[in-house]
Amino acid sequence: MFGVGGSGQSEPTRRLKEAGARTFDLLVQAIADCQAAGQVRSGDPVVLAVAAWSIVHGLAALLVDGRLKEHVRSPRRRSGWPSG
Repeated sequence: MFGVGGSGQSEPTRRLKEAGARTFDLLVQAIADCQAAGQVRSGDPVVLAVAAWSIVHGLAALLVDGRLKEHVRSPRRRSGWPSG
């Protein structure tokens, strides 16, 4: 769902594409439901879903790449717990 760049695959499999589409559709529906409940601002739920998906994707990529370690301390590190 996060893509296959650099994984050695040339393109996602059909099943991966379908899973990604279903997941995105769930996100769009959740946003629409939250809009109906007055919990999310008005606007095209697809546009809002793209923004949310992009933010989560970027955060996941930064975490996987270890790029947040120097900027964000985990609760475990703040409490002095051993890191192991």
